[in-house]
Amino acid sequence: NSQFSILLFASIFLTINTAKSQIIPKDRRTIWEGNAGVAGGIPNRAIIGATINAATYGTGIVDASAAIGAAIDACPEGQVVFIPAGTYRVDTPIYRALASFVTIRGAGMGKTILKAGTKIKQVIHLGKGNWPRPTTGIEILGSASKGKRVLTVRDASSIIVGNLVRLEQQDLSYVISVNSSTTHNFISAVFKVTAKTATTVTVTPSLPFTYNSSPKLVQYPGSPLVSTGVEDLTLDCNVKCGMGLEIEQSWGCWVKNIEIINSTNRQMFLVCFVSGEIRHNYTHATASGGPEHEGIDFYEDGSFNLVEDNISYNGGFPGIILGDSRGGCTGNVIAYNFCYNTDTGYPNTAGMDISVSHGPHNMMNLVEGNIAGGVGSDGYFGSTSHITILRNWLTATHPTCSDNLISVNIGRWNNYFNLVGNILGTSAFSRAGLLHPENGFNYADQVIYKIGYPNMGNNGFNGAWGPTDPPDYIGQAGSGKALQEFDHNVIKTMVLHGNFDYKTNAMAWDPTITDHNIPVSYFRRSKPAWFGKLSWPPFDPASPPGEFSDKNISLIPAGYRFIHGVDP
Repeated sequence: NSQFSILLFASIFLTINTAKSQIIPKDRRTIWEGNAGVAGGIPNRAIIGATINAATYGTGIVDASAAIGAAIDACPEGQVVFIPAGTYRVDTPIYRALASFVTIRGAGMGKTILKAGTKIKQVIHLGKGNWPRPTTGIEILGSASKGKRVLTVRDASSIIVGNLVRLEQQDLSYVISVNSSTTHNFISAVFKVTAKTATTVTVTPSLPFTYNSSPKLVQYPGSPLVSTGVEDLTLDCNVKCGMGLEIEQSWGCWVKNIEIINSTNRQMFLVCFVSGEIRHNYTHATASGGPEHEGIDFYEDGSFNLVEDNISYNGGFPGIILGDSRGGCTGNVIAYNFCYNTDTGYPNTAGMDISVSHGPHNMMNLVEGNIAGGVGSDGYFGSTSHITILRNWLTATHPTCSDNLISVNIGRWNNYFNLVGNILGTSAFSRAGLLHPENGFNYADQVIYKIGYPNMGNNGFNGAWGPTDPPDYIGQAGSGKALQEFDHNVIKTMVLHGNFDYKTNAMAWDPTITDHNIPVSYFRRSKPAWFGKLSWPPFDPASPPGEFSDKNISLIPAGYRFIHGVDP
């Protein structure tokens, strides 16, 4: 097994990276500030529009499904369905397709408990998606450049103001899917239409990327779920229910301060979830692990969302994932979460806690300020690009597993990644651990960087692919190769700058980048109020925290809450 020394690591990047005038050039990132999350913030609705009778339904004996559903139907727009403290038995999923502009609120996590009473798919199911996923679109004329909101088309008559549209384009050379060797439109993002004329369509938010390869707009004909949230309660799947919560085809929706426990499948299943927010939740105590047991799961077409200040502890594999299926997850922010202790289904094998991709093609997403055992993009079903990973603590640890402990696991077909100012490993990192293995290695080896390997679980490979400039996978899926090559494009296109690792006990800088001022944040201008007494930013690679301890887990609010049970 080969390892990089600091000097060798620097020299390789000196030869393979072009000169850069800033740490992350603008074309490799987007504007997350103001574009990720619920526009204007989650509304704090105060008027109670409907209340569940706790004396009748809050004993855990009577099925409360119909009563809760009826209260949602009866609640006026802009008001709250209040579910008082108690345990509410749910024998059929609480399903409402178009319950827009409603807040479903309990008395607090652990106080209001919705508990599955029979074997059901989910406890709460909101929204209704268009299946099969629409594919017919209209051509965009002229520019579809980054930052634009108004797009020109030949005829906008089919577009419905208020509905969702997917902006997509033909695949570029670095886009690939293992399921087909032909061209598809995997680079995409989903927006809400706010206005139109005969020949223009106005969308929100602004475009995160310049689409210049035959772009088109694909409309979702069904009305989205709009401005609805679930707050302040516990969803107990009771080892009978597949998932706590499912939301389909939505805009401006949120999940806040809820607990999900004892699921047999996923925790949250979010399909075409757009401009939403997942905040201050606690997902844990899953009944089983492995594939199809993801935690906070953006299944496909999840754009411009903010996933912030959550605890996921044994809360799915991975605990947070973008693009579990097709991909199309663009412009999202995953920030300041404590995401740890994944269950891969193998007793001694750890897995990545945060995954930015499982299917093609996610892009322009930000992972900032999290504590996790590891972050990765698996390259299992296809490509991903333009991901920024800033100021995280990625420990390469797990509370029970000793195999597959990896801080950064970026597989094949993952290009234009930016890793800046992260802390990798802990002060207990194995002396025999590996910095950046270039050959096959053992699962028992603790690893800082695993980059370019095929699939997330393979520690070996057969042959090599690339590097090419730009990365080029056209025809690889149909080339007759086994798709198990080591991908040299991944490291060639990666920005690695100002990261501290506990293998070398030093920060490593890209010598072609003169700027050593690591940004405090890429989407916040100042310390959030909910950080309380904690320092901001929480992680400084020039002063790494050291041991994985209660004190250092408490450097972010989610970790503090996990250790102390209260916010800082």
